[in-house]
Amino acid sequence: LQNLLPLVPRHTPKMLCALLDVLITYSSEIHHKQLYEVAVPIVLEGLRHAETATAASHALNEITCHREPVIMPWADALFEAALHFADRTDLQLQDRQSAMRSVGHIVSILPDEGKRHAVITAVLAPRLNTLKAISGNRDNNSSVSDGLSSTMASLFVEFSLLTHFTNSVNFRHSTSEASSPYRRHPSCIVMEQCYPSALEVYQSSGNSADVAHWICSLVDASLFGLASEDTVQTIGLVGQLVQSFTLCKGLITLVQNCIMIVGEERWRTMQLSGPLSELFNRITGAVAINYRRTADEDLLETYLRMCHKLSVNCWWFCTGGNADLQSAMELAMLGAQCKEIHVVRSTKLFLTSVFGKQKRSDLSHQLASTAGPGILIACFERNEVEPLGQNVEALGDVFAALVRYHGAAVRNSIAILPQHQLVSELLEAAVNNARQFSTTWKTINMLCRKGALQFPPISQTETTMK
Repeated sequence: LQNLLPLVPRHTPKMLCALLDVLITYSSEIHHKQLYEVAVPIVLEGLRHAETATAASHALNEITCHREPVIMPWADALFEAALHFADRTDLQLQDRQSAMRSVGHIVSILPDEGKRHAVITAVLAPRLNTLKAISGNRDNNSSVSDGLSSTMASLFVEFSLLTHFTNSVNFRHSTSEASSPYRRHPSCIVMEQCYPSALEVYQSSGNSADVAHWICSLVDASLFGLASEDTVQTIGLVGQLVQSFTLCKGLITLVQNCIMIVGEERWRTMQLSGPLSELFNRITGAVAINYRRTADEDLLETYLRMCHKLSVNCWWFCTGGNADLQSAMELAMLGAQCKEIHVVRSTKLFLTSVFGKQKRSDLSHQLASTAGPGILIACFERNEVEPLGQNVEALGDVFAALVRYHGAAVRNSIAILPQHQLVSELLEAAVNNARQFSTTWKTINMLCRKGALQFPPISQTETTMK
């Protein structure tokens, strides 16, 4: 690289891209002053040209994301170049987002508290002014019939750039413990400045679900910093958004991440069981009302995916609080009847986690007794209407988990299902999917052993099974 450096001023775009690719490949090794002396001029040159923009923004992101203090001598030059690059509307949004992430990486290694605050303000002030100006001009250019209006498209761009910046300032996944010397977490400063303007935009958009989603993503990006500064206040802020915002995917994901980030230790020591459970119950109620009104399968799927993640990563939350998992189960029964395979799969993941992975817990037994019979019958009825295919295969896993681990709780329900039809349809679905066959076979054997299936003369049963 040192030998190639003199070629940089008279490069061809192709050669510069090749150099940038070398930097990207070896970026994890670049923590030495000499290597930055070579890397920085190449990246700065790449950022100047549209032909090398993608490779250069990627390389910039790679050499700053380690947040190593060794980069400080070049911090100002890289910061200015990245900020100018992110403002260029002629470039691809993905590359501009990458540059904003690099700005965040550089901000988070600045050692001086005052300078960091000033730099964050300098980054945000023009963006927030642009955001408000776009929102103010809403009426002039919102008459677009297909897709987002130009106003909404512009708002999306600004919000996405802000979110990428906030996410990288957050440095939750930093390799170095950069957060320790900070009196205030940088993402708290970002939210302090962004949030009031974002709310203004939301109100002037007529409470648009799109804008609500973008604001929730922005809050989500700074969640770790907010929670580390004031956990109770953060839960309160998310609760406020659940109450006042239009329901959207971003809001559901925000609730999920809030519960997960607060974490087991702080939840126990700070007695946050009540507020977190209330947050979960509110979003559950909002999703139930919305689904009854609009039958929006996408929102239901996001909710069921949240339930699955909580059931896997936060079992402490599911068992120790007053989270209304009974209502979550009712929504899962609706998910089991949906047309889209991704909704049915999210339902399957949630239910097999509760009934299978957590099979020994009291909560799992309790939910199997209360919701299990209904879910079992719903799976079977779906199988009657639509005997083959991915949806029924997914539901077969739920059926198998209930029968295998909670046979006693669902025995009466099994008894009222048409016996031979149950066996033949389970097997027919399994024969069409070899991976599913052994599971189904074990399930039928177990049903027989437990006496849950009453068969007629053995020859007929053998024929069915063969």
